[in-house]
Amino acid sequence: MAGKLKIALEQSFDLPKTDALLENVGDTAEASKVTIVQATMGQHDKRMALWAEFKRSVTEDADGKEFFEVTQRVSPADVRKLEVLLTLKACNLEDHDGSILFKFPLKEKEFSLAWAKLPPLVADEIHEKVLALNPLWSGASGEEE
Repeated sequence: MAGKLKIALEQSFDLPKTDALLENVGDTAEASKVTIVQATMGQHDKRMALWAEFKRSVTEDADGKEFFEVTQRVSPADVRKLEVLLTLKACNLEDHDGSILFKFPLKEKEFSLAWAKLPPLVADEIHEKVLALNPLWSGASGEEE
């Protein structure tokens, strides 16, 4: 019998650093949480597309000396944001008005607007959870060290 694919692994994580920063503490406070899914090959391919544009050019100065220039348009912030967009399945963080910050299923434009509102510590903690479930995207094989 051939191998049978399983549904992608999902895991929920508490966000204790986020709760401390947002002063979400006390007996009645519900812990801030995210649910992350392990990326499929399709999601991995979308991530890898960030590096699709690569330009190399050679120029000469007045003395005939060659200079090489390499251009690649990708930033660590772009990578982190896309990794979260591709793998975030649930999040109970609320906007300043009490509405849920991330609407599911995620749409890129709405996600980007919500992501831009996060304090860097909160975005970093969410991204840590993405890497915990997607270790291929960290260390020597990814962009995080």
